[in-house]
Amino acid sequence: MTSGAIDSLYGIWGSSVSDVFAVGYSGTIFHYDGISWSPMTSGATNSLYGIWGSGSYFFAVGDSGTIFHGASFLYVGSRGNCGTKEPCYSKIQDAIDNAANGFVILVKRGTYEESLNMGSSKTLLIKGGYNEAYDQQAANTTIIQASGPTTIKSSGGSLKFEMINVE
Repeated sequence: MTSGAIDSLYGIWGSSVSDVFAVGYSGTIFHYDGISWSPMTSGATNSLYGIWGSGSYFFAVGDSGTIFHGASFLYVGSRGNCGTKEPCYSKIQDAIDNAANGFVILVKRGTYEESLNMGSSKTLLIKGGYNEAYDQQAANTTIIQASGPTTIKSSGGSLKFEMINVE
């Protein structure tokens, strides 16, 4: 079995045969879903050597005191098609409703006509611009179009957006 990583991998951990993570050189993180390995974005530039967690919620450690906190991922595709990625939703709001605190929601390129409302105190990161495989992002390709007078509403929580345009 190969991961597809071109850099060295130094640590591996999994909670099941379909939820395994590997970490390595220059912030490399890969996830195995029981079928194939997929790269994850860590944002770390230091090498990561160890990983441990519970379910898809994990911590990775590395050079210069780097501690990376990884969260579970939810996927959104405008037609509910996320390939092999699960759980998959057709609406961003459905992913918000089903996410736990600290989750990351990856949104496929496209236009989403909906308003977003988070009525809990959780913190979520919503990242847009993803291609079909959810392994590359492109700017200005994920758009949220308001379907009401209030496009985004959060009472008590925190929604952070990356590469998403709101119109």
